[in-house]
Amino acid sequence: AGVEPGGGTSGAAAGPPPHGWFATIWIRQVDGNFRFAVDGGISSGGAAPDLGRVEAKPAYRASSAAPAKDDAVRVMSLEAMEARFLALAGEQGVTAAYAEFLDPDARALREGTGLIAGRKEILASLAGARAPAAWTVEGSGVATSNDLGYTYGAWQAPGGKPERGWFLRAWRRAPGEGWSLVLDLAMPAPAAP
Repeated sequence: AGVEPGGGTSGAAAGPPPHGWFATIWIRQVDGNFRFAVDGGISSGGAAPDLGRVEAKPAYRASSAAPAKDDAVRVMSLEAMEARFLALAGEQGVTAAYAEFLDPDARALREGTGLIAGRKEILASLAGARAPAAWTVEGSGVATSNDLGYTYGAWQAPGGKPERGWFLRAWRRAPGEGWSLVLDLAMPAPAAP
């Protein structure tokens, strides 16, 4: 099959173009430039979204959280929250863990489903979901403003399934409160050839 001028294909059935969602965590360097620290994405099923109709809703809220002066203190606080999330998922189930930590404006990205927007919608999508047999946190970081952070790592499916993949979570700290989960990306590992 080949691509015809004008975007058509020859020898293959026409279908929706491949599409998906991605998340990237950027960090400002000492020189003022941004470099990405973590990046990942998923493919979506169904028809491609009409990007001409997507409304941009800025989610940034100026922080009034007191900046932590020590990098280790900032990261330990977030890693403790991630550990609580993982422990709760193991003890009471994945839905209970998300119910405890999801921000009202949270976003989830899931393979084949795409973007799930909002706490209520994410919780509804978890009906009957089981927690992975193992989540392994491989890295994390917290902004010097102490109001945004991220964790990432690997997951393994329960049972004897060979399913595995990676996750990326972004966390926000509201003034006077703990961390809440604002982005949860779960990516499957590519199938072995």
